[in-house]
Amino acid sequence: MKLLRFLPLLLLSICSCSPKADISFGGSDLIGSWDWVSTSGGFTGRLNRTPASTGTTVRLDLLANGRYTIAEDSDERSRGTYTITMQRSIYSGEEDRYITYSEDLPPVGVAFSGIIRLVEVDRLTINDNSYDGIGSLFVRR
Repeated sequence: MKLLRFLPLLLLSICSCSPKADISFGGSDLIGSWDWVSTSGGFTGRLNRTPASTGTTVRLDLLANGRYTIAEDSDERSRGTYTITMQRSIYSGEEDRYITYSEDLPPVGVAFSGIIRLVEVDRLTINDNSYDGIGSLFVRR
């Protein structure tokens, strides 16, 4: 009998909880080829890398079927699938889109995983959502 009293409360609690939402292909505005422009941040805040300063070009391709490729100096370095979920951003305090990948990413000093935002139709930022972390800017190819 006591269980019946608490059953509505239990059901309400279960229904109100939700895990990080998986937005499968909810990032249609992100689909395309993106050229890396810069990376900044880091522990001291002084990290500032660009293709000119590193002598390296990087391209991120996000495809509509949930697949990606990352190329460094036109050589493919990583290929697989990406997932966009919602995660609380340390920058806004709100839930924002967060991108992760199925494969290990090349260590080229570019933020590929993290809070992903379209700041303009042709400009994309990815910030690793950690204090003293790094963020990268990309432009649509």
